[in-house]
Amino acid sequence: MWRELSRAAVLLWAAWALAESAAISERAEARGVPLSRQESRSTTSGPSAVAGSGGTDAGEADFSGGAGDLTSPPDPKTRVLDAQNIGADRRPTQPTATARASQIIPSLAPLVQRVRPTVVEVMTTGGQGFFSRLMSALTGQSAAMPHTIGSGVLISPDGIILTNDHVIDGATGILVRLEDGRELEARLVGRDPETDVALLQLLRMDETITFAELGDSRSLRVGDFVVAIGNPFGLPLTVTYGIISGTARELGDSPFDSYLQTDAAINPGNSGGPLFDLDGRVVGINTAIVDQADGIGFAVPSALIRTLLPLLVEHGQVRRGFLGASARNLLDEELRATNLRATEGACIRSIHRDGPADEAGLKAGDIVISIEGERVLGAAHLIRRVSQFQPGQSVRLQLLRDGVEEEVIVELGERPRP
Repeated sequence: MWRELSRAAVLLWAAWALAESAAISERAEARGVPLSRQESRSTTSGPSAVAGSGGTDAGEADFSGGAGDLTSPPDPKTRVLDAQNIGADRRPTQPTATARASQIIPSLAPLVQRVRPTVVEVMTTGGQGFFSRLMSALTGQSAAMPHTIGSGVLISPDGIILTNDHVIDGATGILVRLEDGRELEARLVGRDPETDVALLQLLRMDETITFAELGDSRSLRVGDFVVAIGNPFGLPLTVTYGIISGTARELGDSPFDSYLQTDAAINPGNSGGPLFDLDGRVVGINTAIVDQADGIGFAVPSALIRTLLPLLVEHGQVRRGFLGASARNLLDEELRATNLRATEGACIRSIHRDGPADEAGLKAGDIVISIEGERVLGAAHLIRRVSQFQPGQSVRLQLLRDGVEEEVIVELGERPRP
């Protein structure tokens, strides 16, 4: 009887050992760590050795050092290497906080380094304008001494510099300081006080002088990043950045106001300096700020500048078409009567006697809805659009008169200079 009981005990122990070995194998495979046949095979070492071969439960030690030998511990170096391999597989190295930040917030330094050599200081002598007197008072220098009055940007390989008209207003001499410190004389090529744009040209050029590309401000969106570079209060080549805060801003200084608004810091001395997009193209010329305000600056858009360049280079000034009539935006009752929107059309308010509009037969109360097939978007838009044509040029106006649509041809005159 004792022999049969011993045989039954051995069979029960063997069954338990096989079941435990199978369970260990299933747990290891579930974790993606397949066991070799030798590691999964049970031996005669006893239950504690088989349980330890899993190496996964808390408090258990891993003694599976040799193939088929679960009783003798492996060499300690082997365990260290295995732990390093497992750690590399299960815990991949994460990028540092600095590396992550550099991927999210790129530096503007490469852009600045590339475009900064195109920006210049504009120094003048003998200026009699308000801005010249202001800068003389701020710097303590007399008008007879060259002093930094503003900024500019080189835009062509023949040394053409774009700046503001008020920067060189009344100047008898113009000196330009480059990034490398050289001071070169420049001459006035052309100016347009109504848009506050002026062109200068270096009198001496060499191959080391670089220039910037003129971009298209019409592609800008509110929220796009921009970089301003200039010489505020004589601090050379100061860099600030911000976003486009608004477009087509009218300040009331001129009928041709259509500024870009930006929150990039602009101060006296920045005038005439470039506003760059993130591709390094000039999309505006920094021109004005709002007194006692922070982060409200304005720039002449490059789209307008582009239309002026050939006229300033060829004639030194801009001659503009003139309709000979004043206009206003439509009133509410006129909008209801004509089914036009508030941003459509301009009503003729008065006619200049013997002017182009008078000779063409326009009358007060006529509503101009298009010029040369382009929709009129208000009184200011009509004036700006007329001014883009040359004096003596004939233009076609589509208008509403007493609710009836008519077409009138007007031969434009020349707009009087301010």
